[in-house]
Amino acid sequence: MTNKYKSYQYIPPLLNVLRELGGKAESAEVRNKIVQLLNISESTRQELNTRGLSKVESNISWMTVYLNAEGLIDKNIRGLWQLTEKGKQTYLTNTEARALCAKWNKIYKQRKIQQQDTESSVKLPSLETTFQHFQIDPLEKFRVKVRQHQAQRLRQLLANPETVSVQCFEQEVWMFESAATLNGNDVTGRIFFNPTPLTNAEIQQFEQALETGELILEGQHIWGASANNPIFAPHLKHEAQKYHCIQKALILLNNTTLTPLEKAIAIKEISGFGDIITTGLVMAFHPDEFAIYRYSAKRVLEELGYTIHSLSTFQQEISGLKQRLNAHDFIELDWFLYLHLQHLNLADEAMMMDDDMPTWQALLQPSINYKPPSFTEIQTFIQAKQLAISTRTLRRYHLALQLRGFVILSGLSGTGKTWLAESYSEAIQAKTLLVPVAPNWTSNEDLLGYLNPLANKYQDTPFSQFLREAGNAYTQYGEFAPPYHLILDEMNLARIEYYFARFLSALEIRARQGNAMIELAPNEKVLFPPNLYFIGTVNIDETTHGFADKVYDRAQLIELTIDREALSAQLHDLAYQSILMEIWDCLHPIAPFAFRVITEIKRYIQAAEQLDVCWEDALDEQIMQKILPKIRGGDNRITIVLTQFIQLAELHKLTLSRDKAQQMLENFKQYGIGSYF
Repeated sequence: MTNKYKSYQYIPPLLNVLRELGGKAESAEVRNKIVQLLNISESTRQELNTRGLSKVESNISWMTVYLNAEGLIDKNIRGLWQLTEKGKQTYLTNTEARALCAKWNKIYKQRKIQQQDTESSVKLPSLETTFQHFQIDPLEKFRVKVRQHQAQRLRQLLANPETVSVQCFEQEVWMFESAATLNGNDVTGRIFFNPTPLTNAEIQQFEQALETGELILEGQHIWGASANNPIFAPHLKHEAQKYHCIQKALILLNNTTLTPLEKAIAIKEISGFGDIITTGLVMAFHPDEFAIYRYSAKRVLEELGYTIHSLSTFQQEISGLKQRLNAHDFIELDWFLYLHLQHLNLADEAMMMDDDMPTWQALLQPSINYKPPSFTEIQTFIQAKQLAISTRTLRRYHLALQLRGFVILSGLSGTGKTWLAESYSEAIQAKTLLVPVAPNWTSNEDLLGYLNPLANKYQDTPFSQFLREAGNAYTQYGEFAPPYHLILDEMNLARIEYYFARFLSALEIRARQGNAMIELAPNEKVLFPPNLYFIGTVNIDETTHGFADKVYDRAQLIELTIDREALSAQLHDLAYQSILMEIWDCLHPIAPFAFRVITEIKRYIQAAEQLDVCWEDALDEQIMQKILPKIRGGDNRITIVLTQFIQLAELHKLTLSRDKAQQMLENFKQYGIGSYF
């Protein structure tokens, strides 16, 4: 009996496995159980598509798209598959599963046609948008950096042709990767073309090691993908012949009187030098002016409608593409085109490997496959940022964001609310937009933009463009789409019920149906996709607004509190640690301050010491300038707190702060209002 299955044949066991696992489980566990249940051989499971993903596991994952659309499973939490009540009662035969696939395949095709015919449809992302996704992908950014690093290394290594032996040329130029070590450990094959990509933590480790020289790479790491033929010019039988050809090519490569194109044409005439190695070397020497001439770049250019007749026309057309995409150099552009070609090939591969695999599924498969990091990886990343946050608080934020996609972070100014939101987004490789909320926002148009009636054109805001981009990514990539995080900074400076009203309603629809539509203007709607998340930061004082119950119903609220030990740790081993913490203990009940104030005080004192100002005077100045202004209002405790502070200031000879506090105390006794002025 064959152990290769049609895609629809994974549906019945998928439902059964979820039932056995209690109705919900992580997607990886479900896939593993199905493989075991169907007795799929290891060799079949190891068959990979061009993106290095298992064909079997990809087909299983794609079947969940149909099941989710049919209402049999819930996929609102990334990486978790859960049976709905309907799914728990549904048992399908292979025939019924095939009919289900056919039904939704037809529906999706109809939707696609409707989208193409409707001006308000969500359009697929342009090549520019795809390139932007590529540029923010941490792994691909690192790979580009490796390629640029190795190109610089080649320029240095080959600058003196007479010192380059045949063996050196074969090891460093001919081969893509001959060796790679990290702190003495073999990491050959870990950076490129590995079925298990580097994690976020590993990317950071490798990147730092590349900068410090602890990551040692041998081979050019720019063109070619294997070491199947490690011998340069095998048709040349004598080392002397090979050496002569190499010397001739390198002399041309270093000739400053020739243009890059002239170098390539001349080197191509030398025995042993084909298109790829010739143009690859010229690109390494001229990364801003010349591109490697290989199949991936030519194929993508042809897909874009360009006609390539020669190396010269290729360079002209790809230079235009580099300018169009605003690529840093041709080394970055070449890697992007290589990956993009894998995406173009994927549709053909999907149709060849399974007659029942619809084209739309292949088109949804990302060329850059987003895989969310584990919580441990996220925590490690944030700890490296030195963000003072407890594991429990981080875990609460992590879970809350996955559950609803709308989290409000509250707390004192300076507790790290915005820093947490930005650091977490960076840790999970999300695209992030920070929008400061203004007090005069009174309508949806302040956030989303408006239709200009004179120009009959929609005036986008940064967020409405961000919303369109998130929808485009989800339309193309589906559950593999990268997350988009909108951070509404100080979101309660204006009434959220006014400027966020459309999303408060759409959040409920998205929670039930998986996505929703947002109306920007008559006949213009955009997708509100599940990969778009909202994070709001709020301060609670006399300048801000409260929230209605409907906001709390739709959001998860997390308060960031100040931990004294964490605050004290920020001052570790500093001479003024105990004094400042005494002041914090004294003033905290009526004038709390947090990490931002502590950090600024530290920087002020460091700068003052460079001017030969003693830390005692600098600390005195900062307490008066940064902390005492926080004491305001009619709190009856102000008299007691200021009296205690004056005693502390006298004890530690903080004369400026003492005198100012004495003045504030007298004014409070006279007028009943605490004020710095």
